[in-house]
Amino acid sequence: MHFNYFLGFDVSRNTLDYALIGPDGGLIERGKVDNKVANIRQLLSSLVSQLNGPSSSLLICAEEGGLYTNFLKLVAAQEEYSLWMADALELKLRSGRRKEKSDPADAWMIPNFALRYADQAKIYQLPEAAIRQIKLASRQRQALDPRHCRLEKQARRTPDLWFRPRLFPLL
Repeated sequence: MHFNYFLGFDVSRNTLDYALIGPDGGLIERGKVDNKVANIRQLLSSLVSQLNGPSSSLLICAEEGGLYTNFLKLVAAQEEYSLWMADALELKLRSGRRKEKSDPADAWMIPNFALRYADQAKIYQLPEAAIRQIKLASRQRQALDPRHCRLEKQARRTPDLWFRPRLFPLL
């Protein structure tokens, strides 16, 4: 696919910093929006209305950020936008050395990365419902495992005098 506009998101828990650039790399718009489905949908529709072409000429790129990217993934899938969830290490290695590390700076770097490597973009497809349920169950299990291990270790470290016969010889 050929893209003329590149929208980069730096995703955090509560907000999304974004930057929109044109085909020449010039900044069109930059800002911040709450990480909520309604706000993301409203932002994307207003940005697409500013473009001189169809929504298919827009490539949205974001760093894979686990659960915090789910709202962005959902809106992009529902509205049929081209979304590239870039690997964090790939972004870091291909972007070179940077002086500034902040959310707005990352939001500026991500669409420039997308502009440069658009031919290698892997467009995100929302998985089927069954696969989403399996992934959710797996994440919940992983979240419970450390708690379980911590309780087991704590139980092993706690001295249990009632079950140590050598400390209480028979009278």
